Amino acid sequence: MFATELYGITPDILVFGKGVAGGFPLAGIIADEALRGYDAGEDAFSFGHSPFSLVAALANIKVLEQGTLLKRCIELNDYIANYLLEMQKKYEIIGDVRGPGLAIGIELVKNRESKEPAIDEAAKIARVAFTEGVIFGVSKYANMGHVLKIKPPLVITDEEIEIVLEVFKKSVSKVSNRLPI
Repeated sequence: MFATELYGITPDILVFGKGVAGGFPLAGIIADEALRGYDAGEDAFSFGHSPFSLVAALANIKVLEQGTLLKRCIELNDYIANYLLEMQKKYEIIGDVRGPGLAIGIELVKNRESKEPAIDEAAKIARVAFTEGVIFGVSKYANMGHVLKIKPPLVITDEEIEIVLEVFKKSVSKVSNRLPI
């Protein structure tokens, strides 16, 4: 459920938010007992006390603990990553495919040896995909605008995954072959 489990790390403090309540506003921390020392109210959060959010989070965690969504997430990651790695063989622009679960990054490069970032091309691929009805994120951190992100919801269907991948392939092909956009 958390990256700490994926990497076998036991954190002193785990911060969580966003998806824990399935769309309702909620955030919080889980801290090791050794860090105990807060008085009541010192650990208050803007998004930590809504009864509706707390109920939604409990229901969401119950579904996640059943394991089927997380298992499917791993299976979809394998499928998507393999599809993208096959594309990488054909398209020089795909430098790397990475990411656990359904947080997949595709690094785009002008040249695989120099690894020169393909920033303009990433923006163009995202625009082409958008016109086809699929939204790809573009990493903007630290001037890294050359990493496209595929981050679908856990409940995405097989048919929707096929559409996303087909649109990605079509967009990469169009930009790589310098076709009019």
